[in-house]
Amino acid sequence: MEDFSKVKPILRPLDYKGVVLKKGKFQSQFEETVEYFLAVPNEDILYGFRKRAGIPTEGNELGGWYGNDQSYNLYEWDEIFNTFGQWLSFFGRSYSITGDQRLIEKARYLLKEWGKTIEKDGYFFYSWDCNAYNYSYEKIESGLVDLYVYGGLQEAIEYLKTITVWAEKNLPRFRNPAKAPRELFTGGENSIKGKTTNGTPYQKVYIGRFWLLEMKGTVVSLKFGIIIIIGIVCVRIIRKY
Repeated sequence: MEDFSKVKPILRPLDYKGVVLKKGKFQSQFEETVEYFLAVPNEDILYGFRKRAGIPTEGNELGGWYGNDQSYNLYEWDEIFNTFGQWLSFFGRSYSITGDQRLIEKARYLLKEWGKTIEKDGYFFYSWDCNAYNYSYEKIESGLVDLYVYGGLQEAIEYLKTITVWAEKNLPRFRNPAKAPRELFTGGENSIKGKTTNGTPYQKVYIGRFWLLEMKGTVVSLKFGIIIIIGIVCVRIIRKY
């Protein structure tokens, strides 16, 4: 495999420290968002993880869309997926912009307490009935990489290694609407970011396998789509004449 680290970069991202929001609508919205997420109780965010791990908790499930990660059912159709990984990303990235210690301390606490809920074999999801394993792994991967890169939390990488070992052994290798790998473009971004900052080999293996799976699935889907379109066109032509 080629060593792309030797390629001379032409474009460089501004990253989060390279952008400053001046006084105005965007700045006020950002500040309001920071205060909102700081106010979400830690016990509520950790509720499902602790419940799954059998750890006593006084929290309450947040509920609503992305409030759980269980598979779809008729009675709880709006409680699929979970935003824990996205929250970690937000705290890490926002900290890099503001330097607000409240953000990184909240992230540090959540990370430590979430780490206590990881099973001995490395299972780490919100519930035992995760709706989309690959998707959820990728989002938590993103959060952990961001906490390491932007928040300087060394322990995030150790957790990333643990869950990626589990992912290598257990993530689905098939493609279907409910369990398929999704949004692997961000998986690639975070794998490269993680690899260049700490040298861990795990994400590289993950993204190589699942990106290939995603592409194969996409090609197969396109083939079937083309066949269906051709069939529809043929039927219309036959009906017309």
